Amino acid sequence: TKTNSALLPLYNSFYKNGKKVIPFDLLKYFTAQSLALLFMDDGSKNKSGYTIAVMCFSLEELKQFQIFLLENFKLQTSVLKNNSLYIKANSVQIFNQLIKPYLCESMLYKLHSHVTS
Repeated sequence: TKTNSALLPLYNSFYKNGKKVIPFDLLKYFTAQSLALLFMDDGSKNKSGYTIAVMCFSLEELKQFQIFLLENFKLQTSVLKNNSLYIKANSVQIFNQLIKPYLCESMLYKLHSHVTS
């Protein structure tokens, strides 16, 4: 986005002093489809939940993002030691219902097979 002048305002929202940040003022545009895109790019299933690799963000940003996910999507999460975001087992059904309509067929393998929509 840095080289496209039309997208420069977005680039400036996501990068501060050369570091990638969560632009909280733009979260009003973050939807279930946004969550699905984030998961398709950086997400994976694990034994009982899902993990999203968001290690580039600070712990403080991730804590704020957790609050956002809880308030807006009712998702219970935790931040792992490596700053990955963990979608807890008790939120797997909700998470699946939110994102499954937006997943590409080739990405359905990332979902737990026991989860229904």
